[in-house]
Amino acid sequence: MDIRILEEQEIPQALTMARGVFDFCIGGNVPDPQLVSGFMEYSSTERIMAMAAEGSITLWGAFEQGQLAGMSAMQKEGHITMLYVLPVFQRKGIGKKLLITMRTYARTRYGYSDVTVNAMPVYTAAYFQKRKFEQMGQVPMGCPYVSMRAKTIEEVSYEKKEIPAGWAIGASVGGLVLCGAIAAAFMVCYFQGII
Repeated sequence: MDIRILEEQEIPQALTMARGVFDFCIGGNVPDPQLVSGFMEYSSTERIMAMAAEGSITLWGAFEQGQLAGMSAMQKEGHITMLYVLPVFQRKGIGKKLLITMRTYARTRYGYSDVTVNAMPVYTAAYFQKRKFEQMGQVPMGCPYVSMRAKTIEEVSYEKKEIPAGWAIGASVGGLVLCGAIAAAFMVCYFQGII
């Protein structure tokens, strides 16, 4: 996977993808139509292109075999405003890698010690919590987002998770038993002339 800052001519495609993912995955879960229209207005190609030209926003693309699989955007103040991955590429670590890229950029480019994000809808806060973001204050009743903050990447370490030896052995033995059962079934079918 290749993650890099988008070139000017790539931004419209990335924004179209972001709006599509928002509409397909999130839009129906946002009860306030004004928030949906607000996102569509904010993410308009003209607006984002103008912000990028003035240097107030940076956009990244994640590419799988040359195809745009995900995109993200962060304002110059260190506020993450977009993080979208095409559904077919989700659960492959692309969003996490885009977050790490933005957090590293905030540290190295601007010297920030943390970045912020408004997790919207509220249930997406769990995604960010798994990636070391913490909630900032209480969420007012009916608020459609959760304000969150995370240390930039050079200040946080991700501990390596060890798989307990018992689980690894159990999975290996289980796999061998399954393979043996498949082989035995094949042999029975073969000798009975079914195969």
